[in-house]
Amino acid sequence: MTLQTVVGLSLGALQGIASPEVGRAYGRAYDLWKQLGSRPELFSIVGGLWAYYVVAGKLDIASGIGAELLRMAEAANSPAMLVTASSCLGITLHHLGDHRRAHEYFERASDAYDVELRAAFVGLPIEPGVSSLAESARVLWVLGYPDRALARIRDALALADRIGHPESIAFASLFGAFIHHLRGERAEALEYANTVLALSRERDIATQLAWGMSLHGWAVGMGGQTDDGIAEIRESLAVQRAAGSEVARPQFLAMLAEVCGFAEHYDEALAAADEGLRVSSTTSDHYWDSELRRFKGEALLRLGRRADAEVCFLAALGDARNGEAKSLELRVAMSLGRLRTKDGKLVEARELVAPICEWFTEGSDTADHVAAKSLLVSLQ
Repeated sequence: MTLQTVVGLSLGALQGIASPEVGRAYGRAYDLWKQLGSRPELFSIVGGLWAYYVVAGKLDIASGIGAELLRMAEAANSPAMLVTASSCLGITLHHLGDHRRAHEYFERASDAYDVELRAAFVGLPIEPGVSSLAESARVLWVLGYPDRALARIRDALALADRIGHPESIAFASLFGAFIHHLRGERAEALEYANTVLALSRERDIATQLAWGMSLHGWAVGMGGQTDDGIAEIRESLAVQRAAGSEVARPQFLAMLAEVCGFAEHYDEALAAADEGLRVSSTTSDHYWDSELRRFKGEALLRLGRRADAEVCFLAALGDARNGEAKSLELRVAMSLGRLRTKDGKLVEARELVAPICEWFTEGSDTADHVAAKSLLVSLQ
C-alpha cells in the first residue's frame, strides 16, 4: 500500500494528481486500505487517497475517506492529524455545496493548527495549515464575508511565506487569484495568477498550473483581450481533463461563460454553462451551480429566450439560498431584479435585491455591492 501511494505521489507531481496512471496506483492502494482497515500509521497514505479522489471529482468517495481520516485523528488524539482531516472534510463539503459545515471544519482545523506541527507535514504536497486557510477564504466569500475572505487569504499567503514551501506558496497564490476574482478585482487576480503560473512551471506542479491558467485567462479576457482569455481557459480545461482533474471544473466553466458573455459570444456562454452543470451533476461538485445557472440565464436572455432565462434565474436563486451562499444570492437577485425592472415590476425588483443587500455587514466597496446599491437607487 505504501509503495502504491509513493508511486501515486511521484506520478502526481509530474502528470497531475488525478491522471489515469495516478488513479491506477491509488485504486490499488484504496483496495488494500479497505482490506487492512484504519490504522493510525496509515493516516498519511489515506490522506493521499483522499487527495486523488477529490481532485478526480469523485466526491462521494472522498467524503467517506475524509470522515475516516477524522475518526483516525480523533482516536489518535493527534493535533496534526486533526488539522489534516478537518481540512479534507472542509474542502469536500464545500465542493458538495455544504458551505456552512465546510466553514465549521475549516475553523476546527485552524483551532488545532500550530506552526510547530510543521515537521508532521513534511512530504505532503501542500502544507495543511496553508491549504485550510486558503480554501476557507473562498468559503467565507461564498457565505457573504468578502472582507474576511480577503483577510483569510492574506493569512494563508503569510503562512506560506513563513514556511517557505514553494508548492504551498503557489497554492495560496492560486486562492489569492480566486478571492480577487470573486471580489471583482481583475488586476489583483491577474497578479496572483501570474505568480501561480511562474511557480508551477518552475516546480513542475501540473495541476496547479492548469488551474492557474483558467484564472489567468479570465483576468486577461475581462481586461478586454477576450479571444486570448477564452483560448487560455479552453486550453486550461483541456489540460485539466487530460490530467484527470475534475474538481472545480464547474467554476472554471463559469469563468469561460462569463468571458464569452463579455465578448458577446452568447451561444458559447450558454454551452459553457450547460457543460458546467453537466459536470456538477456527474461529480456532485455542486458548489457553483448557482453561478452556472445565472450565467446560463444571462446568455438565454440575450438570445431572446426570456422565459427560459427567468427559469434559470429562479433556479439559481434557490440553489444559493439552499447553500446559504449569500454572495451568490446577491448576484442572482440582481440578475432577476434587472429582469423584473425591464418588465416594469419595480417593487418586486426592489423586494428581491434590498433584503439580501441589507444582510451584508462588509464588502461595501466590492464590485457586486456597488452594482447592487446602484440598482437599488434606480428603483427608488
